[in-house]
Amino acid sequence: MTTDWPARLFENRSVDSEIAFGGAGVQSVGALVGLAARISRELEGMDSGHTTVVACHDYFFFAAGLIGSWMAGHPVALPPNTQAATVGGVRDAEPGSIILHDTDATRGVDLRRLDFERLDPQQGPVLNRDARLAKVLTSGSTAAPIAHWKTADQLLGEARMLVDHFQLAGRRVVSCVPAHHIYGLLFGVLSPIIGGGSFSRMSPLQPRTVTRCLVDEGASVLVSVPSQLAAMSNTIGLEFSPVHAIFSSGGPLDEAVATALASRWCAVTEVLGSTETGGIGYRSVPAKVWTPLPGVTVAQGEEDRLLLTRGFFSRDHGGSYLCQDKGQVLPDGSFDFFGRSDGVVKVGGRRAHIGHITGVIRELDGIDDAAVVSRPSRSGRGAELWALVCSSTLDARAVRAGLARHLDPVVIPRRIRVISGPLPSNEMGKTTAEMVIAIMEKKISEIQLAEAGPNEVVATISPDLVFFEGHFPGDPILPGVIQLERLVLPQVRLRWPDLGSVRVIRRIKFKNPVRPRQRLRIHVERAGERVRFRICAETEPDLVFSEGTLILEQVEG
Repeated sequence: MTTDWPARLFENRSVDSEIAFGGAGVQSVGALVGLAARISRELEGMDSGHTTVVACHDYFFFAAGLIGSWMAGHPVALPPNTQAATVGGVRDAEPGSIILHDTDATRGVDLRRLDFERLDPQQGPVLNRDARLAKVLTSGSTAAPIAHWKTADQLLGEARMLVDHFQLAGRRVVSCVPAHHIYGLLFGVLSPIIGGGSFSRMSPLQPRTVTRCLVDEGASVLVSVPSQLAAMSNTIGLEFSPVHAIFSSGGPLDEAVATALASRWCAVTEVLGSTETGGIGYRSVPAKVWTPLPGVTVAQGEEDRLLLTRGFFSRDHGGSYLCQDKGQVLPDGSFDFFGRSDGVVKVGGRRAHIGHITGVIRELDGIDDAAVVSRPSRSGRGAELWALVCSSTLDARAVRAGLARHLDPVVIPRRIRVISGPLPSNEMGKTTAEMVIAIMEKKISEIQLAEAGPNEVVATISPDLVFFEGHFPGDPILPGVIQLERLVLPQVRLRWPDLGSVRVIRRIKFKNPVRPRQRLRIHVERAGERVRFRICAETEPDLVFSEGTLILEQVEG
């Protein structure tokens, strides 16, 4: 598990060995070193000590940007997201910096346009243990994202530990996590490099795209987040190929999701860590407690916070690091994790600072005041944000568009409600979360149903339904899953109580979008354990919104 110093990234790798696959095509270690050397020459005019800003979507170009910067003697700054405004802000905060990118919307050096030749891997960088390699920023939801310097000892040491402990040597890795996040950087880029493996050039998002990539590319390691794994566990008909490991981080993984994936596919290894600490611990279903990663020792700190006495944190903190993570250390060294203590919540695998997001909303033109609260998410994302906004000139769509210029799309509040008056307050002049939630939910109407005949009802779709918010901004439509959960299944259970949960959904078609204020006719018809449904316009039976067949379990007794 040790790394020899000074360290060579490509020790014992041949010029032709694969380093990247998928996307724009397979690339070799020789090609990676060649492009890195070309980037290094491109940076020759930079002053010593200045950083590059690496903002690439393609993992091959991202890795080349890292290595080329290190070969030129420059550390890299990794932005919290790749939004153009965010990347530009990181550049502006680093005087003399240059952006290395692979997009058409960013100024700097476009790595796609550089010519290069394959080189011997031994011409790659030689890194000293205490070399400062990267400034990693916490996700762009803090007013001034907190920067944490990472040395070669921290990054390469942790990558080596991951390779050895989880047996990742020589494996093909598909990471669905952006490489500029510490989790994606370690698992998706550095571990394959250190362990003699290779990585997918692109990060698939949709469940079928992920499983198709694993099958087509013969990859055996998946690096994911809870929301994506939840979607995969709920998607019918996925082709699960044998894999060596599935990793999840960035928020709590629902136990039912973990159990389902373990029974249908592979046990998920949850990894706990943060930008500032690196990895702390891991667990797999059915484990409830966390085991410290090799090289990490966890002790009990003040106010129920975890105290690291060994780990991958910066030595600038001395011999220990008091985490913002709360927990209880057990006699055998394992620990329970209770959550964060610093007002930061995890939204879709990103850290979201409620205070900063509130401030960003208040800074938008036309906003008088705002309050943001965190609520448990039903989608496996850990949490979702709600924003109550005071404005006499803007609607929710305009607020969302304004936030898109400043925030990672994942942390933009999922629900935004605009009111014309002031925020509610108590006798102390404070707006409580309970007050915000009460107003946010006040206008949310339920779907109104009326019997219209045998096995048939008419539904009135209120424009205030919460399910329209964020799906999609400026063009609200009722999600297909809500049509099943709120329109079809309640009618099935009301009429046939002996039918239980859905086992299979067949021949389902969503033919037209359901929009606010539409009146629908829902027809259900049973044949044994099968129920056929059809949703059409109340007065236009030929205008079909969705139809299909459900196969349900029959409840005994």
